[in-house]
Amino acid sequence: MIDNLIITRFGLNADFIDAELGDVWIRNLETSSGKQLDDPRHADHYKPYVQDYIAEFGVKKCEANALVVNPAAGRPLVRDVILRYVDADAPADYEERLEPERAELREALAERFRL
Repeated sequence: MIDNLIITRFGLNADFIDAELGDVWIRNLETSSGKQLDDPRHADHYKPYVQDYIAEFGVKKCEANALVVNPAAGRPLVRDVILRYVDADAPADYEERLEPERAELREALAERFRL
């Protein structure tokens, strides 16, 4: 088991979609099987999670690939989650710590291949 592993779920929510992505809502609740969750004949229609969703958002959805349309909007979303755990200057610190090793490798390669 990894003692320092942290798993954080994050993703699109209605506020982010409205504020950052604009009008990317799809005006239906069609499932991957082609059926409509808002149809009372759908097997899951009366399940609490479906009814709660319809009550809060109506008959609309946003696919996760909405960020494909506007990838710049997703970068801050991902960056903010990463910065909860990693210092903003960590990449520069890593590069600085790595440089002596790279220099040693360059020297060894130059010597070996007479560059």
